[in-house]
Amino acid sequence: MIVIENGSPFSCGFIRLLHGLGYPQDNWYIDIERDILASGFRLEFIHDVVCTRDLSNPSEGVLRFIAEVLFEHMTVGPELIRERIAEIYSDPSPDVKHVVRKLAVFKNSSHK
Repeated sequence: MIVIENGSPFSCGFIRLLHGLGYPQDNWYIDIERDILASGFRLEFIHDVVCTRDLSNPSEGVLRFIAEVLFEHMTVGPELIRERIAEIYSDPSPDVKHVVRKLAVFKNSSHK
């Protein structure tokens, strides 16, 4: 089984943005790995794929995506999103713009 999922730390700007807007979850990979291991699989390989996501100057499309897709159940307007982005992405740490995707390969423990 192959899994590719968010494994970004809290220092990641995108995760900080989600939390700042009220989105509760931050590292989906940890939960997924725990469930897969509990189902009888073992971890064969894991690799962090680090990329850059710079939201410091978001387009209207990005603002709409965040507001309408990620927060479809809440009222989060583009101005609030833009304010939070300005606060978070003013942080000079390079970690703010790093996003980590976990690539993991699991193998069924009953097969060798």
